[in-house]
Amino acid sequence: GASALENVTPELLADRAFLLAAVKVRANALAYAAPALREDEDFVLSAVRERPEALSYAPEWMREDSRFVGRAVSSTGLALEFTNPGQRANRDLVLAAVRSAPGSLRHASGGLRGDRAFVLEAISHSPCELQHAWEQLREDKEFTISAVRVSADALEFASDRCRRDPEVVLAAVRRDGAALRHACREARESRKVVLTAVRASPSALAHASSGAQ
Repeated sequence: GASALENVTPELLADRAFLLAAVKVRANALAYAAPALREDEDFVLSAVRERPEALSYAPEWMREDSRFVGRAVSSTGLALEFTNPGQRANRDLVLAAVRSAPGSLRHASGGLRGDRAFVLEAISHSPCELQHAWEQLREDKEFTISAVRVSADALEFASDRCRRDPEVVLAAVRRDGAALRHACREARESRKVVLTAVRASPSALAHASSGAQ
């Protein structure tokens, strides 16, 4: 564990390879690094790549520096979870995280997760972000239609109610017929839905229920 590092020689605590191996085991090993290493942005970034939670043990000035945090979340979006509330409300930082690690929207501020335009932008990079939007948005039929028009694969992450809605499903399969695979059984049995999907992508027929083929 990291507490064992209290008895490690100063030479080892200044050894990059040794410290990175230690961080891989326990993120808080970064707190024991020699000052020269702990103040080295490139080294801390390497540590964050090994264990995103190591960002919590970076020097305060790094954690408060949006430029450095931007480098960290661009390197591994999972680090967004370990940033401060203001950074989790920063549109550019959250988008950088989403591009790096799909699903990162779940660590964003409530304000961003409830922001229609922002969530749609996030979905354009990663369709799974729809599942991390505020529940009010996920249950909003018109918003979900907008989402599947941005990325048809967002249908997979829509609420159960919206996935059963014919208009939502039709909007998705018009965008990409292959989205039929994400539709509920009733939609895959609908001749109208299946025909629309096949017009967009003939291979979509493989995802139709046998009765609709």
